[in-house]
Amino acid sequence: MLALVALASASCKKLLEEIPEYELVGENAIVDQSTALNALNGTYAFLKYEPLASGTYTYAFSFEFAVNAAQMAGLLGGGRRSTFDESLRYHSVVPSDNNLPAFYRQAYRIVNAANNVIHYTQLIPASKINDPVRKQILAEAHFLRGFGHLWLLKYYGYHWDVSSEYGIVVRKEPTNLGNLITGRSNVADSYQAIIQDFEHCIENTAGPSASVFQVSNSTAKAYLAEVLTMRQAPEDLSRIITLADEIIAAGDYKLETTFAEVFNPSNDYKQGRELMFSRALNQEALADILTSTGFFSYRVFHNAVGSGGVVYYPSDNTGDHYITLLEQDERYVHTWDSVTVTIGNPPEMKHNLSFVKVWRANANCPSYLMRLAQVYLMKAEAMLNTNAPVKDVLAILNIFRERSGNVLYVESQFAGVDGRHTLREALVNEYVLELGVENASEFLAMVRNKDQGGSRMIGRFNIHFSTDASLALPIPHDEVVLNKGAVIQNPLVLE
Repeated sequence: MLALVALASASCKKLLEEIPEYELVGENAIVDQSTALNALNGTYAFLKYEPLASGTYTYAFSFEFAVNAAQMAGLLGGGRRSTFDESLRYHSVVPSDNNLPAFYRQAYRIVNAANNVIHYTQLIPASKINDPVRKQILAEAHFLRGFGHLWLLKYYGYHWDVSSEYGIVVRKEPTNLGNLITGRSNVADSYQAIIQDFEHCIENTAGPSASVFQVSNSTAKAYLAEVLTMRQAPEDLSRIITLADEIIAAGDYKLETTFAEVFNPSNDYKQGRELMFSRALNQEALADILTSTGFFSYRVFHNAVGSGGVVYYPSDNTGDHYITLLEQDERYVHTWDSVTVTIGNPPEMKHNLSFVKVWRANANCPSYLMRLAQVYLMKAEAMLNTNAPVKDVLAILNIFRERSGNVLYVESQFAGVDGRHTLREALVNEYVLELGVENASEFLAMVRNKDQGGSRMIGRFNIHFSTDASLALPIPHDEVVLNKGAVIQNPLVLE
C-alpha cells in the first residue's frame, strides 16, 4: 500500500521532500461499508494511540489537551518534560522545543484521517453501503475534522481575535504532494470551517450515541456552543443559549447530584450521565500505561506513583490566586487529595497527593473532553453577555455551588455599579473550580473574559502573563520549515 511504501522510504528522504507519516493513507483502504466504519473507528483512535503502534498509548492528545492549557492558566506546577512544562507556566515556549510538535501533529492526524473518511466514503458505490450508514459515518467524520481543527485553534491560533490573520492551516481534503504545502487561514475563516463541520454533524445525526466514546447530536451541539463561546460574535450569544437549552431538554445527559459523584470511579464513562465525550482505553493500552515510565495521567497525577518532578501539583510559582480559591471551596478535596496506592515489587502501600478527578489505580484515567456542566456555564456566560438579569445567571452558577456544598451566591453580592464585573469574576471562578485541568475550558474563559479595568483575567491566575502573543503556542519549527514559508509563524513572545 502507498502508506507502507512511503513510510519505509521516509528515512532516506530529506525533510523538505517527505510527507509526514501522519499525512499518509492508502488510496484503497475505504471501499465499502465495513472498511468505512473501520476507518471512522481509526479516526477516533487517534485520541489515544500512536498511529504506527496501535497498542501503544500516546499522551500527545489525551494527556496534553488538558495539562498544557492548565499550566498556561497558572493552575499546575511540576512536570518534567524537559523545559516545556516550565515554559508553559512562564508563557515562554519556543518553536524549537522538542515537546511542542506532539500535540500539533496528533491533532492533524485526526483531521487528515477524518478527511480520508469523508472523501472515500462519498465514493463508495450504493451497492456496497447503506445510505443511513453512509450518512452517519460522514456526520461523525465531519465532527472529528472540526474537533481536530478546534483544538489546533485553541492552542496555536489567535482564537481571541477574530480579525487576526493567525488562524490555523485548515485542511478539507486528504493530504497529498499537491496540497501538502498550505498556508494558514485567518481566524474568522478558521472559525467558519469548524462551525460548518459541527453543523453538518448536527444536521445529520439524531438522538444519543451508543457510548461517550462516540459523538452524539447533543455532543456536536455542545462543541458548536463552545466554538461560538470562543468567537463571541454578537449573533453567537443567543444561539449559544438556544443550543444549551436544546441539549438540556433532550435529556441525553444529566448532571450528577454532587460534584464528588462526577469523579466517582464507579461512574466513569457511563452513558447518559454528565460526561458527554471521552476516549476509550483497551486492555492493551492499560497494560502499556501501567508498565510504562512515560507521561500519562496515571503517573503524573499521583505523587506516590510518579517519580520526582514528573508529577504535577497545584501551581506554586504563578501566584496564589488558584490555590486560594481552592482552599476556600468545598470542591478542593474532590479535586486534589491524598490517596493510598499499592505499588512496587514487593508491593508497598504509599500515600500521597493525587489529582483525584482523573487518577485511577487501574490506570483507566478518564478524559473529560466535554461535560454537561460546561454547557450550563457557557449558557450562563452568554446570558451575562446579553445583559440577562443577575438572578438568572446566578441560578445557573448556584446549581454547581449547591451540589458541591458551597454557600450559594445571592443577588445582593452583585449589586451596584461594579456588580456585573464581580459576577463575571464569579463566572470565571466557577469555570476554574468546576472544570479546572479537564479540557482547557478554564484557560479559554480566563482569556476571553476581562476585569473591570479591561485586563484579561488570566493575569490574576498566572502572574507571568503579560502579552496576548503568549496565549498561542508557536507553530513547531519543523512544521514551518516543511511548509517552505507557506505557514507563517506566530509572533514570538521573546522577540
